[in-house]
Amino acid sequence: MKYTSYFSQTLKLNGSPHLSQDMFALYMNIVHLEGRIAQLNELISKVKQNDLKAVYKLNVDSIECKINRLTTMMEPEEFLNLLVKNSVT
Repeated sequence: MKYTSYFSQTLKLNGSPHLSQDMFALYMNIVHLEGRIAQLNELISKVKQNDLKAVYKLNVDSIECKINRLTTMMEPEEFLNLLVKNSVT
């Protein structure tokens, strides 16, 4: 949850970032996707059936790919700066 953790720290230090509606939707989408990954990882750790673990892992991999596409694999600081920059213009 590297993006969510960074967003949370930034929020505590600087308050809410000023984002356009589209950039805020993207910001929240990343937070949501990372939350889904955390939930699936928790299930993986609790499930005893290997085939079910494999299905959950495939879901995690798919969500990680979505995050990578949305963030273009930028570091959280760089990504948030881009969201703010794109909100100004």
